[in-house]
Amino acid sequence: MAAYKDEQRGTWYVSFHYYDWTGKNCRKVKRGFKTKREATEWEHHFRMKKSGVCLLVVHHTRKLESEDSFDMISGTNGLLGAADGAFIMHKKKRTDNTAVMDIVGRDQPDQELTIEFDREQCIWKFQKAETELWKQPPNPLLEAINEFLTEEMQEWEGTATELLKQLPDMQLSANVLSRRLNVVNSQLLNDYGIFYDNKRGHERKIILKRLEQK
Repeated sequence: MAAYKDEQRGTWYVSFHYYDWTGKNCRKVKRGFKTKREATEWEHHFRMKKSGVCLLVVHHTRKLESEDSFDMISGTNGLLGAADGAFIMHKKKRTDNTAVMDIVGRDQPDQELTIEFDREQCIWKFQKAETELWKQPPNPLLEAINEFLTEEMQEWEGTATELLKQLPDMQLSANVLSRRLNVVNSQLLNDYGIFYDNKRGHERKIILKRLEQK
């Protein structure tokens, strides 16, 4: 991987070749990075997505209970925000053979699975899924963003702190807001027709855009 300096603009860019899913040799150019490190990190992330690599990290939960099972992930909020999805497995009692696995992610619907541990084979076996019968209640954050983007202003860009000022009813920190948007961005697009993205730079910018309904 190599990054190049754009002397005219004073920024960095990457230019490289890769093979798409048909086997075609394609060229990719991405400009506008402030540092060489940002450019090489973007290329590395792009190549990983195209190669279909899945990185699975096993982590532990905290002891303090929470209504939102994903708040029980031990560590900083950035752990869940940086991942494409998460699986949380929990049991009511330590000695139970049955457990519940909550699943959330960008590319899959939210699910709640019931699994049972087979002590003879030492494996977890699927029992049932609750996605068919359980309807997810409205998300207050997504509802607030939907009301914020009006017909007169269908696109917005700014920092998480600036977005919180536009959503006074949301009692969240900027880090928690970014993390939750990273998790529910697919629901924001599918249910409300609002595209979400974030741009890395000196200040991470959030992009919200209401798409035209076909």
